[in-house]
Amino acid sequence: MLLIKNSGGVRYKKEKYPSPRGREELQDERVSLRNSGGGLSCYNTLMKKLVTLARNLRKNATPQEATMWNLLRLHKFFGLEFRRQYPIGDYIVDFICREKKIIIEIDGGHHAELDNYIHDEVRTQLLESKGFKVVRFWNSEIDSNIDGVYERLMNECGISGK
Repeated sequence: MLLIKNSGGVRYKKEKYPSPRGREELQDERVSLRNSGGGLSCYNTLMKKLVTLARNLRKNATPQEATMWNLLRLHKFFGLEFRRQYPIGDYIVDFICREKKIIIEIDGGHHAELDNYIHDEVRTQLLESKGFKVVRFWNSEIDSNIDGVYERLMNECGISGK
């Protein structure tokens, strides 16, 4: 947790790394917006919330996301353009290369829990149905084997040699 002081001098706590719980609350709101029958206005409301959440996730990246972004940003990875915390449909993906149609997800230990694993599988199937290839890395892989992560990503992008 970080202690932040706003312009009025009031302190409040802010999570350093956003928890999946915030995403769960957004999921509940998606369901209620869909069921409200509001059409385009509900879609616009949802997109505004997704964009706001994506911005928050970019500002509060985990150390592993920051490491991966350092490899990918500014076309460093073989000239490919990657974006981070990018909204697609009802989801926000960690990294995406639209040219290669590859999505990179960085998973922490909570993704090994059954409920989160099932959610990830459903999400992966939906993204793959849109023509994307989803590549997942564990936080521990990025921490201890960044060269292996780099090589696997090269293979997934169809890039040979270093």
